[in-house]
Parts: sequence; C-alpha cells; structure tokens
Amino acid sequence: MRSTDRVLSILELLQDGGSRPLSRLAAGTGLPKSTVLRFLRSLERRGWIQRTGDEYALGPAVVSLAQRYLTSASPALVAAPAMESLRDRIGETVSLSAISGAARVCIQEIPSRHELRYVHNVGSIGPLHAGASGRILLAYLPPEHRAQLLSGRLPRFTPRTLTDRGRIERECAMVRRRGHAMSRAERTPGSVAIAVPLRMPASDTTYALAIFAPEVRFRSGDRAKWLQALRDCAAAVSSGRPLGSRGASVA
Repeated sequence: MRSTDRVLSILELLQDGGSRPLSRLAAGTGLPKSTVLRFLRSLERRGWIQRTGDEYALGPAVVSLAQRYLTSASPALVAAPAMESLRDRIGETVSLSAISGAARVCIQEIPSRHELRYVHNVGSIGPLHAGASGRILLAYLPPEHRAQLLSGRLPRFTPRTLTDRGRIERECAMVRRRGHAMSRAERTPGSVAIAVPLRMPASDTTYALAIFAPEVRFRSGDRAKWLQALRDCAAAVSSGRPLGSRGASVA
C-alpha cells in the first residue's frame, strides 16, 4: 500500500465525525500501530487530525477543504433551494450525491425535521453497489468503468446488500430503463430510499438525487409520490427554475 493510500485509509475511518483510539485505527487499516502513529502525527501538525487524550478525530483543515469544495461544486449550491422545497413537500431527508473515485460522496443534504430520521451528512462517503444513490451513479457510468469498479471486493452491509456482480449489472440495466433506483435496508437496516439521476446542462456528469427515510414511515403509495416529487425536483434544478414553477416538468 502506498503512503498516500495509507493516509487516506486513516481519514476514511474518521469520516463519520467520531473519534478513534490508535488501536482501532491500526486494526481498521491493517497497519502497525507505529506506522499509523507516524501518519497521525504528520496529519495533526497540518491540522487534518486533532487529538483529544488518546483518541483522534478529523481536524479543522478538513472543514476548510470541504467548504472550498462545496463552494466550487455548483450543483450542490444550485440544487439546495429545490431540495429544501422537496424536503418540505415529502417530509423526509433529501440528498444529492456525486461519484468520487470508487465511492459515492454526499455533496448536499436537507435533513428531515422528524425526530426519527436518516441522514448521510455532507461529505460522507458510501459504496456504489449498495443503496439507491450509489446504484444511480453506478448505472450511468460507461460499461467498462462500471465493470472495473465491480471487479473488486464488494462488502456486504446487511442481508439485503447486493454483492453478486451479474445481479448488480442487471439492476443497473433496470435503473437505466426505469430512470430511478430504489433500495430497502441495503446499506442501513430499517431504511428506504428512492433516487433519480440529475444532470446539469453544462456538464456530462450524472448526480444522484434521493429521498430516504425510516422504513416504518414508508407506505404503499409513497413510491409513486416520492418518484414524481424527485423527478419534478431534478427537472427544476436542471432547468434553473424554482420547484413548482411553470415549465419545471418531469425529465
């Protein structure tokens, strides 16, 4: 493993915003404690890591970098008002994700106001093979790129996680035909999500616009309702019109 990969593996273990002791970071990366400690000290000097007692967490430099990224990531800013309207219309968390390397990264999120809710958190990283947002991003990749990403180990997060490459390819084909993806407890037990592709006129990039919520609040008629609302929102963002204005229609 190259030094860059080792550093990134340490940062990824801390991406949920929590703190970890040296022993857990070493176990999570598969590296000796002495090696991890050397990288942690270097990252701490530069503000990427901060230490409290015997535990390590992400430092302020990460916030600065994330802020610069979000400022430059125009879809995250452009989509925010329509996403907030969508959250108010449906009542559940709305997220916008982009592909980053071999992962999905949340670049914008409007959390549900319910006390019981699911959130990704802006900047969080997730898999492409599990979950509605990841499958949207995976489905619209060039075939050779998708095959490359599926050639590695595909971790199972819940009993419903798809790890068979043939089945994932078939699911991706279905996503492209239907124009949406749906998942139930594939990444997080007790969750449900529906996502649609969002494309900006000035870019060939496909983003994943999703609604997700606790499965206990999902009713039989919600699928059609959520899907229509997502398509309205995606059309509004792509066209630059406020959600609900005349001309913002299903893509």
